[in-house]
Amino acid sequence: AFSLTIGTPAGLMGVRDPHGIRPLVIGTLDTNPTRYVLASETCGLDIIGAEFLREVKPGEIVWITEDGLQSIEWQSQPSRKLCVFEMIYFARPDSQMEGESLY
Repeated sequence: AFSLTIGTPAGLMGVRDPHGIRPLVIGTLDTNPTRYVLASETCGLDIIGAEFLREVKPGEIVWITEDGLQSIEWQSQPSRKLCVFEMIYFARPDSQMEGESLY
């Protein structure tokens, strides 16, 4: 189980494991041009004033550069699994996961 955010001089990469056990979300900052951000939970977006765009899909890599956001599916057949500990013990209650409030 993993979600990675990797910063390089060329851009920002987000990677989610093929089971989707650990969350990873994409947000946008209201600037011109649009700026993208990655966070492990939606509440992380709220803190910096970013708007929730979507979750990174299981088995997906997102590559964010000055040109925008590119999506690559590195796992051809992801099988979604969910760890209840993520929702109960790790995540904050003001976050959303799978479109539902954890509260």
